[in-house]
Amino acid sequence: MPAVRLAPACPLSRGGKLGLYAEGSHRVVPIEHCPQLEGPLDLALRALGTPPEGEVALALGHKGEIVVGVEKPWKGAGNVVGRAGIVGVTAGEAAHGKTRIELEPGLVGGPWDFAQASAAGNAALIALARTALGAGPGRVLELYAGSGNLTRGFRADGWDVVTSDLAPGADLVGAADEVLARAQGPFDAIVLDPPRTGAAEAVAGIAKHAPRTVVYVSCDPATLARDAQKLLEAGYRAERAWPVDLMPQTAHVEVVLRLIVRDRP
Repeated sequence: MPAVRLAPACPLSRGGKLGLYAEGSHRVVPIEHCPQLEGPLDLALRALGTPPEGEVALALGHKGEIVVGVEKPWKGAGNVVGRAGIVGVTAGEAAHGKTRIELEPGLVGGPWDFAQASAAGNAALIALARTALGAGPGRVLELYAGSGNLTRGFRADGWDVVTSDLAPGADLVGAADEVLARAQGPFDAIVLDPPRTGAAEAVAGIAKHAPRTVVYVSCDPATLARDAQKLLEAGYRAERAWPVDLMPQTAHVEVVLRLIVRDRP
C-alpha cells in the first residue's frame, strides 16, 4: 500500500537547481531524480521545476495524492498544483490547494510532518514494533507517539494505549519526563519512539513506573545504547533487538529493542 513519506533527506533548492547536500558540507549537488523516493514522489520532484532556495518536502498519500512544502515564499507555487499528482503546495506561509492529506487510512498529515522514507519500510517498522510488544490485553504508555503511526497497530492487537507527545492531540501532552511524572499507572508496557537525540530525559521515569516490558524504537543506535545502558542499570535486560535498514545506501539504521524486567532472586 503506498503511503505518505518525506524524502529521507529533504531535497534543497539552490541556485536554480534541486539537489541534496554533499556529505559533510552545505554544498548542494544537483540531482535529476532521487532513488530513495517512492516513484510518484520522484516524478513530483521533477515536476517542481525551480522553487526558491531552501528545503523542499514531499509527501504521498495512500490514495495517490501528493503535497509539497517549500521553505520560502514562491510565486510559482500555485502553478504546480495539478502536476504529477500534486494536490497542494505550502510555500512559506502561503497555501495553495489541499495541503493536508490522508497519508494512510485514518492518519492525516502534511508535507512537513514527520514520516518514514518509504511505505514498505514503515510497514516493516510497525510490524516489528508490534512483534516486540506482543499481543494484548494490557495497558501501554506510548511516549513520543506523534501522529499515531505505531498506536493504531498496538490498539489492533488488543492494547489499551495512552499516547503522549509535545503536540496537541495526544492523551497526555508535554515533554516525556513531565508526562511520566504525572501519568497514572500501572502500565504493563511502555513504548517510546524518540527523535535522534534519544530519550535520556525519560529513562528515570520509565524505571519508576517499572513496566514489565519496554519497547524502544530508535533511529540512532548510539543514543539507543546510551539510554538502554541506563535501563539495564535500573533492572531491565535487553531480550532482543531488530535492526531495520529503512533508508538503503545511507548510514541511517533504525533499531527496535525489547527490554524486560530482569528476574530477581
